[in-house]
Amino acid sequence: MFHILLEFDTSYAGEMGVLAFTVAQNYSKFLNAYMPFAKSVYPWIFSAQKEAILANLSKGDVLGKQAECLLLYRFEDNWARPISDIRAELELVLEESDSPSTTAPDLVGKVVGSIAKGQAQHTLAA
Repeated sequence: MFHILLEFDTSYAGEMGVLAFTVAQNYSKFLNAYMPFAKSVYPWIFSAQKEAILANLSKGDVLGKQAECLLLYRFEDNWARPISDIRAELELVLEESDSPSTTAPDLVGKVVGSIAKGQAQHTLAA
């Protein structure tokens, strides 16, 4: 649910964006304690997604601080509504000045596309 509302994919970079959002919303003391480790280690371990991870950390933090608490929202009462309306209601839309300078989905798409292409070529060659 969070990935869709926040517009983060399920790559490592997307997961870091969701993590930053949940930390900014202060959902868990454990996640708050884990964040400094994740911030310093994930870009290093997943270096191919480093720029996207950093952009998503920033975006998730900004969204988490400005948004309504998602844990209190009654999604079951709003399934028929357009997702854009729900994002606006929950303040999950960044102003241009708040947006990270790098668009993470574009960066991840290029990286994941290259990885998938390489895997497909390897599979076909085998």
